[in-house]
Amino acid sequence: MGLLLSTFLLSADLLTLEQAISIALDKNNDIVIAMNSSEVAKNNATIGNAGMLPNITVTNTYSKSISDNNFTSSTNATSSTNGAESSTTRSQVELNSILFNGGKNYYTYQKLKSILENGEINNKITVENTIVSVIRAYYEIALYDENLRISEFALNISRSRYERIKNKVDYGNSLAIELLNAEVDMDTDSISVLNAKLNVENAKRNLNYLLSRNIDIDFSVDSNVKIMFENDLDYWTKVTLENNSQLQASQLGAHQSDLDIKVARAAFLPTLSGTASYGYSRSEADTGPSRLNESTGFTTGLNLSFDLYSGQRNKINMENASISKRSQYAELSQTRIAIEKEVKNAYAIFNNAIFTVVIAEKSLDTAEINFARSNELYNLGQMTTTQFRDAQLNLIRAETRLINEKFTAKFAEVELYRLSGQLQELVGSR
Repeated sequence: MGLLLSTFLLSADLLTLEQAISIALDKNNDIVIAMNSSEVAKNNATIGNAGMLPNITVTNTYSKSISDNNFTSSTNATSSTNGAESSTTRSQVELNSILFNGGKNYYTYQKLKSILENGEINNKITVENTIVSVIRAYYEIALYDENLRISEFALNISRSRYERIKNKVDYGNSLAIELLNAEVDMDTDSISVLNAKLNVENAKRNLNYLLSRNIDIDFSVDSNVKIMFENDLDYWTKVTLENNSQLQASQLGAHQSDLDIKVARAAFLPTLSGTASYGYSRSEADTGPSRLNESTGFTTGLNLSFDLYSGQRNKINMENASISKRSQYAELSQTRIAIEKEVKNAYAIFNNAIFTVVIAEKSLDTAEINFARSNELYNLGQMTTTQFRDAQLNLIRAETRLINEKFTAKFAEVELYRLSGQLQELVGSR
């Protein structure tokens, strides 16, 4: 590009974009929270949690009694026992299982798996948003670095012009008004430098915050921007509709609403459950016809139940599930439209920025030639300070416009890769 597009590096240690993303993925608290939520969903997505496995219980009981007994027979004979003891011991292993409940447990398990998948997608969305935030913050520093470099370049020119005119005034070869104008220009450029430095410092603190580290850590960034313009709108639209995380999450929400309908419908069907148990019982008594009684045995049974009336709870649950389904599918349709709009907007911004970059490059070449010629004429005394300042400002504006458009294109490119679920490819190809 010529005069002003060389990369500007600070003395601080270089932080690459890949390093910044790696730090963010390792330490960002939003990602940690999302991963924990995904882990909870993974723990819940089991057939046991859905009620598809039997329950096995072991019961042990022991009871003992001490009593005084008085007994009168049919012949009026009487007897009594004081402090008679009796005890009972029971142990049982019981298995209960739902054999059929309208598929409720099966559909519940399918929903739990869908919730797990949705949690993984939400985790992916969090990661994508974090990566985008880091990329934008990183390139904002690079943009502000470039603006600082341009501002310092402009200040150096203004300072040199001021010193030149001041010397002329001292020797009586220039008017004081020219010196005042040069001083105003120099002050203006000095303020621009201060503001540019502030922008760089704030941008660095912002990136450090995203990386969950000390916000005062100093570093430099790579200001080189690589932009890939290889695919058309049809490609971006197709890939986005296939891979967009938000659209996938909305699709899973619609699928879960279908499962809710099936779970609610299952309540109108009977429930068949089975039970099987094996038990041991032992009774001992000091009195009575039987002093010791022991038994072991195996028992099985089936239970069929059907809700004839449930206070209309089943009907209400069914109606609410149907309403939720309509809402989820409406949201899915809206999400699809919104995603298509975002792709077209990002592509339009990117395409426009690329076109503008080409024009800005030509404009910069012209501005450089004009400034070089103006500098020669000014040094020869054949151009006024106002005309020289105009040439200087034209060069600065051309450089700033080119840099801004390049970063606008880069931000739009990042958005296209985010929407299409290909951020990792963008970072890797950089």
